[in-house]
Amino acid sequence: MPLRFTRRSSKLRLPDQRRICLIEGLEPRQLLSAVPALVKPILTHAHGAVIQATEGAAFSAADVATFTADPAGAYSATIDWGDKSGVVSGTVVAGASGSYTVVGGHDYAKFGLYPITVKIINSSNKTVTAFSSAKVVDAALTASPIFISATRNVAFSGDVATFTDADPNAIATPKPTETATINWGDGTSSLGTISQAAPGGPFTVSGKHTYGVAKTFTVTITVHDPGGAKATAISGAVVSPPAPVTTPSLIGDYKGSVKIGGLIGSLTGSHSFEIDITAQDVNGITGKVLFSGGEIASGTFPANGVGELSKGNFEFSQTDGSVSITISGHISPDSSHITSGFVKGSGLPIVGSLHGTFTLTKQ
Repeated sequence: MPLRFTRRSSKLRLPDQRRICLIEGLEPRQLLSAVPALVKPILTHAHGAVIQATEGAAFSAADVATFTADPAGAYSATIDWGDKSGVVSGTVVAGASGSYTVVGGHDYAKFGLYPITVKIINSSNKTVTAFSSAKVVDAALTASPIFISATRNVAFSGDVATFTDADPNAIATPKPTETATINWGDGTSSLGTISQAAPGGPFTVSGKHTYGVAKTFTVTITVHDPGGAKATAISGAVVSPPAPVTTPSLIGDYKGSVKIGGLIGSLTGSHSFEIDITAQDVNGITGKVLFSGGEIASGTFPANGVGELSKGNFEFSQTDGSVSITISGHISPDSSHITSGFVKGSGLPIVGSLHGTFTLTKQ
């Protein structure tokens, strides 16, 4: 379209409706070439982005927004990461054909979905806004088992597993974010207690349980994080019978009488009875048994059933070919008496068969 000049106006009308002052003596061709220098960059088409991140893991070069501008120019950007950490500067990277990318880095302390606000500013301080988001997933958990030794009918209390959290911000105090469940392998489960020796270090899971059977159980420890992370450790519990009790001591020479419970040959009523014990351990006793002053058995008498002693009760048996004898009873706490005694035997010297009750006193 041709330029039009009038005597009443000192303005130049351009096709795009922009106006500039007419400088006397300036040719129209020169006016056209000066127009671009007076046009400010226009921001258009700003787009947000979705950021994938892990809690506690910093990232430094994520594309948080893109935009186009016409014409090209200098731009700046700010980023609000949506976690109340404040507004920071982003880096604007120029691409082809007037396209730009806003790049930034951050470290989210907690899993979750966060809104990100990106503002792009041109040289005239005009802004456009892009709305982005960050999907921050839970940091990974890794668990390792600790094998257990326990005793039947005795409460176990101790550590069952350790685990690590890839989130360096994870702590156990004042309250751990994770929870732990212990399946004891005998049909029962309970919550574990989580502790941490030092910040940044591994966590420990401990628990309490009483097994009613002496055997080996498979123990499963599962650790959960509220963000969905989970780790499992497979442990084992070896449950042993209670250790035999070795007190009070049975060592000593116990004398008294035995009352025969029926007619055995020509013997009836009460007769002198003696048990002289010279050694003792959890497997049995060593000594000799005398009836009416004569020895009817000697050597080692292995423990039966629960072991050497259980709450003061004992039972020992000896078998040698056709000769057998079993003695049982209760030893007093001060080891001075054997009460509730019972003896039975067959093939014995002097007496042959024996079946009777006795009470003995330590000499």
